[in-house]
Amino acid sequence: MRNVLTSFIICVVALLIIHTAECQNVGSPCNDFSDCGYRSYCCVSKNRPRGRKRRSTDAIGTCHNIGTEGAACLVNNQEKPWNSIFFVSCPCQTPLTCIGSGVIDIPLGETGKCGYPRKG
Repeated sequence: MRNVLTSFIICVVALLIIHTAECQNVGSPCNDFSDCGYRSYCCVSKNRPRGRKRRSTDAIGTCHNIGTEGAACLVNNQEKPWNSIFFVSCPCQTPLTCIGSGVIDIPLGETGKCGYPRKG
């Protein structure tokens, strides 16, 4: 019984350490997706696009979680490669897709929510 309890405690502590390490990426400064972690996060720009862009040496975005079911998204983000800088939010995680709401955010495009693709 004591070995089972010890094993359980070790597993819980290990999971907490892993979860804490993953959460540290959210909000971290980034210049591309590799600064955030592979496919769990993306780099979201701090600035909305406006005319010509000037690059600075400062980090241009912050790391965000990829979209889960019900998360706000931009339909256009789903088509961009993962190494892109995204605006407003990350794309939806697979197999979810951004289901448009019909509301257009100029110049970014249609807004929506992450959800399962509609069949038929």
